[in-house]
Amino acid sequence: MNETITDSELTLHKNLLYIKYICIENLFGYFTYLLPEDESHSSLDKLMILYGDNGSGKTTILRLIFNLLSEKNDSGHRTFLAKTKFNRIVVRLSDHVEIGAYRPNNIISGSYFYYAKVGEKNLEVHVTTDADCNVKVRDDEKKSRQLNKILDLIKSLNLSLYFLSDDRKSMSNSGSYFDSYSGESFDFKIIDHYEISRVANKAIRDKLRREKDQEIVNIEASLATLTQWIRDKTIYYSNIGETSNQSIYTDLITSVSNSTQNKSSKSKEYLIQTIDSLAKRSQEYSDFGLISSFDYKKIFDSIESVDDYETINFINNILDPFIEGSNAKLGALESIKNIINTFVNSVNSYFSNKIISFNLNSGFSLKYVNGDDLPPNFLSSGEKQLLLLFINTITATDDATIFIIDEPEISLNIKWQRTLLKTLLSFSRNSPVQFIIATHSVELLTSNSKRVLKLTNRKVSLDAK
Repeated sequence: MNETITDSELTLHKNLLYIKYICIENLFGYFTYLLPEDESHSSLDKLMILYGDNGSGKTTILRLIFNLLSEKNDSGHRTFLAKTKFNRIVVRLSDHVEIGAYRPNNIISGSYFYYAKVGEKNLEVHVTTDADCNVKVRDDEKKSRQLNKILDLIKSLNLSLYFLSDDRKSMSNSGSYFDSYSGESFDFKIIDHYEISRVANKAIRDKLRREKDQEIVNIEASLATLTQWIRDKTIYYSNIGETSNQSIYTDLITSVSNSTQNKSSKSKEYLIQTIDSLAKRSQEYSDFGLISSFDYKKIFDSIESVDDYETINFINNILDPFIEGSNAKLGALESIKNIINTFVNSVNSYFSNKIISFNLNSGFSLKYVNGDDLPPNFLSSGEKQLLLLFINTITATDDATIFIIDEPEISLNIKWQRTLLKTLLSFSRNSPVQFIIATHSVELLTSNSKRVLKLTNRKVSLDAK
């Protein structure tokens, strides 16, 4: 059964800026799309799904969006637009933002006009190209300044873009965490051992083995990247929730000095319940290595052995700063703990007879259910793709506002496809991220029909008129 994504899951955090409308005229000289056809369409701020037949241009549309909205200069974005055949593309975002490109006189390749409208500001530049459609704006000082003004205007929107292609290569319009640690985009080609053994030519066989080895390294590097990302986040949040030793002792001295004056109404049972609640809450953090383990039993035993009211009051005043500080630290670390928990539980819910676990000191561990170590190369193609997709999603949603994914269902079985989008959205639950995906998967489409935009060629109907 498909898991339908509810409105509450999708509107938990309203994006400050998200794509609400896309218009493309004469894509490849043939397709005209209005997505959605009714601009008042709602429920797209967290998830937009593009669906169309093979050859309808889904992947090209995703790449056009990414290159159009990127504020990076000299990175090939403007040249990509020049070399893609279209007459006009318009991307409207929330908060009265529109970015687009067009060619007059029904021209569909080469030079074009590039513009950005943000509120009352409206900037435009003529992007010229050579015979091979390579951009030449940098050769014209005036046009170069105009282009830079447009890119600065787009940059002011703080629009972080992340694109994950169908071959699982990643791109971002700013140095993403994943890129900074991996140093490259990963390309995965899954080769079976049996296939290698059947290749007679030694040169080809060696090449396949090298690709297989690289694939293993990439999986390990991806998990190492996520581990480092978690460690950095843990340090950051620990610093927020950490109370200095001086502050702790100050609070303790104050509490002790007031203990004879403050007649606490807290009973021994209340103290035990409070410590028990803290112990249970701390366990998951401790299991992940986010905090040091603590022997709460000694505190329980000490409180249990006391019946004297004055002593209970004294202990309460001593414990108050400890309890308050511990809860503050757990509160600061809660978001990263939830991410780890969601990732581990999600992966394990998809895996069969295999388990992934995490500890801050040792990182991620893959094992069979019987406890034996699981080498990364023993994962199936679908399992590798799933790990890559989840890792990319978590590290990207750290600062992305628009996350574009081409065919997220690749190599995934039907059962996995049914819950995939729900899982991806759970990773960005606390981030204002809009997912834009292109898919062929009926499983992804049927459970999210309100967010599906079908690529219907409006040019055909317009020509017929």
